[in-house]
Amino acid sequence: MTYFEWTADVAIGHEQIDAEHQQLFALAEALVEPLFFAADQALKEAELQALIDFARTHFANEEQLMRASDYPEVETHANFHASLLKELETYCARVRVRSNTNPAGLVAYLWSWLTTHLQTADRELGAWLGSR
Repeated sequence: MTYFEWTADVAIGHEQIDAEHQQLFALAEALVEPLFFAADQALKEAELQALIDFARTHFANEEQLMRASDYPEVETHANFHASLLKELETYCARVRVRSNTNPAGLVAYLWSWLTTHLQTADRELGAWLGSR
């Protein structure tokens, strides 16, 4: 079963951003199996950290594009990014100390965040960048 499948309907029409979104989907998908089935905490943490690291890079790239194009919602959009990073880092810390974690909750949260963010804030950004 695939949880995070990239499809054309989530593309926003900006080549760099869409390529990075595809990578986010791939990293989120790579995280699912270790979260649910791996006994090795280090593997879970490594997959989660890979997602966090790439998300941080992607968000910095997006925010740079926003600032360079004078995007009016840059601060609001950056706050969405910071919120996801904080949630992922908090979850990663729980995995690291083997605290009570809820893999299904994280997967649902990631799916909801990614699809909602792409369909709203990132789609608006894509339209803005396309008009420039």
